[in-house]
Amino acid sequence: MLQRQTLRSNGIYLCYDAEEVFIFVGRQANPKLLQQLFKVSEFQYVDPSITEEEVFRDVAESTYLTSLYSLINQVRY
Repeated sequence: MLQRQTLRSNGIYLCYDAEEVFIFVGRQANPKLLQQLFKVSEFQYVDPSITEEEVFRDVAESTYLTSLYSLINQVRY
């Protein structure tokens, strides 16, 4: 079970509450992952209102995004 004290500031977590999938981003998350996911290189520029379509727009060009997209779809179904 994910708890506040187990979250790390350099982590990115996929959270699911049986209705929605959330991505929790730590303040010190890897800039390369931030760039792939949110098209920014620093935490403070992550737009919390970014849509799923925007995140996965380049899914065919990134094995990381392809894997994440598949994982999220597995969780949904």
